[in-house]
Amino acid sequence: MVVSDTDARIRAIKFVILMGLVSLFADMTYEGARSITGPYLAFLGAGAAVTGIVAGLGEFIGYGLRVVSGDLADRTGRYWTITLLGYPKELETNKVQEIRGALPHIFWIYLVFVAISVAGYPHFQLISYHLSLSPLVSNAQIPVLFAVAMGVDALAALVVGRLFDRVGLLVLIAAPIAGIPVAPLAFSTSYEMALLGVIFWGAVMGVQETVMRAAIAGMTPIEKRGSAYGIFNAAYGLSWLLGSAAMGFLYSMSIAYVIAFSVMLELVSLVWLLGLRRGYGKQRSII
Repeated sequence: MVVSDTDARIRAIKFVILMGLVSLFADMTYEGARSITGPYLAFLGAGAAVTGIVAGLGEFIGYGLRVVSGDLADRTGRYWTITLLGYPKELETNKVQEIRGALPHIFWIYLVFVAISVAGYPHFQLISYHLSLSPLVSNAQIPVLFAVAMGVDALAALVVGRLFDRVGLLVLIAAPIAGIPVAPLAFSTSYEMALLGVIFWGAVMGVQETVMRAAIAGMTPIEKRGSAYGIFNAAYGLSWLLGSAAMGFLYSMSIAYVIAFSVMLELVSLVWLLGLRRGYGKQRSII
C-alpha cells in the first residue's frame, strides 16, 4: 500500500497530537507539583541549598535514565515497547564509547552550549522558594504565576518552533537572550518585576523543552538518534542539577551571587552558540 505525502503528513500530525495529550496528562501531576515544591520545602524548614539540590536531583534522575532507554531503543528497534515498559537494561561502558564515535562532532559542540545555558537557568522551585519567603505574593498565588509561565511556555514553543523550521539553529539565541533577565527579575523585590521574570522563565522553557531537542534530529544519523537524545537528556539533567545546586548554595550567601552566576552563564552560552553557527554554518545541517 502506497502512502501519499498528504496521508503521511496527516498521520504525523495525529501522532504528535496523541503524544501531546499523553504528555498533557502526565504534566498535570508533574508540573502541578513543581509549582508548590519550593514553598513546601520552605514550610518544612529547608534552606535554599537543599531546595536547589532537591529540584535539580529530580530532573537529573528523570533525564539521566533516558541515556539507557535511548541506546536500547536504537539497538533493538522496539521503540514502543521501551516507551511502555521502561528501561530494564543498564548501559555498558564500552557502548558509551561506541555511541560517542557514531555521533558527529557538531552534536557534542552543541551539547556544550545546551549544558552551559541550562546550568545558568534557575529552577522554578528556587524561584517559588524565594517568593514564598518574601511579602511579594502569597503561597496561593505562586501556582497562578506558574500557570502563567506555562501559558507563555506553550506560546513560545509554537512561535520559536515555527521560526526554527525557517531559519534553523540561529533562532536558539532566544533561549540565552530570554534567560539573561530571568534571575535579576524573578529574585527582585518588586512584584511586577518578579512576574516579568516568571514570564521570561516560561518563554525559555518553551524553547528548551521543544526546539533545543528538535535540533538534535538534524545533527545525528537516524539509526543513532535514540542514543543521541538519551545522551542529550542526561547531559541536560546533569547540567540542571549542578546549576541548581550551585544556585541554592549561592542563594544562601547572597541573592546577588545567584543573579551574577545565572547572567554570566547565559552570556557565555550565547557567545558559544554564535561561535558554533559561524564555525559550522557551511556544513550540510540545520545550522
